[in-house]
Amino acid sequence: MFISHARLAAATLLTMISVVSSGCLTSSTRTVVEAPVESPIDINTSAVVVDLAQPDLVIHYDPHLRSRVLMKYNNLEPCQKRSREEDVRGLVAGGSFITYGQVRYELLNVHYHTPSEHTVDDESTEMEVHLVHQSSMGDYLALAVHLTVSSTPVPSEHDRLLTSTPPTETCPPEVPQMSVRRDIALRELLPANLTAFRYLGSLTTRLCGAYLRPVQWIVFKERMTIQASTHAAYSAIWPEPHFPHGNSKPVTVAKPDIREK
Repeated sequence: MFISHARLAAATLLTMISVVSSGCLTSSTRTVVEAPVESPIDINTSAVVVDLAQPDLVIHYDPHLRSRVLMKYNNLEPCQKRSREEDVRGLVAGGSFITYGQVRYELLNVHYHTPSEHTVDDESTEMEVHLVHQSSMGDYLALAVHLTVSSTPVPSEHDRLLTSTPPTETCPPEVPQMSVRRDIALRELLPANLTAFRYLGSLTTRLCGAYLRPVQWIVFKERMTIQASTHAAYSAIWPEPHFPHGNSKPVTVAKPDIREK
């Protein structure tokens, strides 16, 4: 069941919030629609409803175009205090987008969590990648792919993005450490089979102190792979025992309506 913007507005709580952080929303500038469900969740496959009336998902990443992706460490304040809500992400130039129904969503970034944030029947995988998109109306849609460690010597596009040492945290007045990954095939960051679990949830990292923004989640059923060395290097950024959940938010007890198409 696709939830339209009008139905979403009617079904969720409208609140006015005041935030003093730089770049955050204020009560004088915008009304915020709160997410009805806090993500991530466990996907109980026995409760999932196959719904072919769900909107069509079309990937408009040019398969013949190799992209330049700027990789950076996404740090939070206060700097130099490692946080579970930080990540290494790739920033992508405009032009790559998807359509969900009749709505166009532009690709904003690609970022990784270890271990996976969503679980399926209480089972997690070594990593999960989120490809975050946003519409012209400011609505978010995230494509999520579970990644498992593979012994194959052939690196995937995910390995190529996170290859070598991932960018590390830097604080002012240091210049942010960034690196460019060239010739990345964005379509190969997604599985061939686009059958997915779909639900309306929230951000999994805080925006202005809260998981307040609704996100249309599309969690693909087909898993992809990442090499053990890539996983080990990424996991080392958030070592145990200080980070028992790595840089992932534990699942909530929420049980939203989940559809499959």
